Amino acid sequence: MKKSKTFLRATLVMTLVCGGCGPAPEGTEGDTLSSTSGRAVTFEEFRGTVHQDSRGRYIYDGDMVAHDLTELRQAWERMYPQTGALTVNQYNAALDAIWRNGEQLNLTYCVSNAFGGNKQAVVNAMSTAGAAWGAKALINFVYVPAQDANCTSANGSVFFNVSPISGGSAPATAFYPGTLRPQRTLDLDASVFNLQGWATLAGILTHELGHTLGFRHEFLQSGMCYAGTEPGGWRGVTPYDAGSIMNYPYPECGGFNSTGPSTTDHEGATQLYGSRVWVNASAPTGCGQILGGKGLDRGQTLWSCDGRFYLNHSPFGILQLAKYAPGPGGATVQTLWTSGTSGQPGYGTYMQPDGNLVIYSGLGRVIWHSGTYGNPGSGLALQNDGNLVIYSPQGQVLWTSGTWGH
Repeated sequence: MKKSKTFLRATLVMTLVCGGCGPAPEGTEGDTLSSTSGRAVTFEEFRGTVHQDSRGRYIYDGDMVAHDLTELRQAWERMYPQTGALTVNQYNAALDAIWRNGEQLNLTYCVSNAFGGNKQAVVNAMSTAGAAWGAKALINFVYVPAQDANCTSANGSVFFNVSPISGGSAPATAFYPGTLRPQRTLDLDASVFNLQGWATLAGILTHELGHTLGFRHEFLQSGMCYAGTEPGGWRGVTPYDAGSIMNYPYPECGGFNSTGPSTTDHEGATQLYGSRVWVNASAPTGCGQILGGKGLDRGQTLWSCDGRFYLNHSPFGILQLAKYAPGPGGATVQTLWTSGTSGQPGYGTYMQPDGNLVIYSGLGRVIWHSGTYGNPGSGLALQNDGNLVIYSPQGQVLWTSGTWGH
């Protein structure tokens, strides 16, 4: 029987809101499921938002998979730690949950022969989806057809496997960065081959590959759709984008894109993984100044010459000036000024040859600037009094942070 658009939408909704609809195995004596004090959400409350699929797996956070109660509990512990800190296994927490150390440049996968006559369609759609994410960002999804005959979660020769599932609770399920190899499976239900025009297989796979890169559902930022049922622990890398491929393309969710990454998606991906299309800033040498043609990339810092102040371009895209004061009880840091670009994909700060200090996105879009263009030869000075100043070649003050006297 063909599955309609209505059916597919219903399966997505059920994944999110039909917690406890299926029978769940009881915990063993070793499970301490009632020991949930000190956390924002108890395990029982979290489990109530989870749906069990036809394989007995637990589907949480929309289309993420836990294979048993132990894995589900581990997911809950990461999402809601006793300290109340944000989790690294969730997209954009206190430490962003992304692939690091070059893993994102060789995300190898196989496509199971069990897809039968639909296999080539999956191969083609995966190629399209992977290339879409890698078009602007330093990300490479690499198909390894030699592993297709043994394309299971036990195959350590590839980073993840793409496999079919029958009677799944969602058209597709994926995983987040940090997941161990036995759980790195991208599952596709047979329903994805009967989409009837409302979406494409490549679009669905682009969405799921977004999850494998760490991206959460975009409607979390708007509060629409099923945002209230999803776990917390996320950070907006870019402003809300209804056209994000990570949104659901339904009116109730505010989305409309079901084909490929939006411009904002590309900006977010370059912010987290690096850009193919925008050159990194050339770091300044020495202390206290950034001359034309130099700048700070994400995570880089300029110190004042007396070592009391620093200007940092944070990985989160904010340019911030702070005072650093070591002491017997530990160092203290006082923020004096910021660019106010939190939630924006600020890829790098550049002191341009024309005298303008600019924060660009990874696609070259201006996020913030000092408005001092038209003054070639100007430079930025981080002074020992705590003031950040752009001077013209003649010594004229063109812009200041107004933070002197520290």
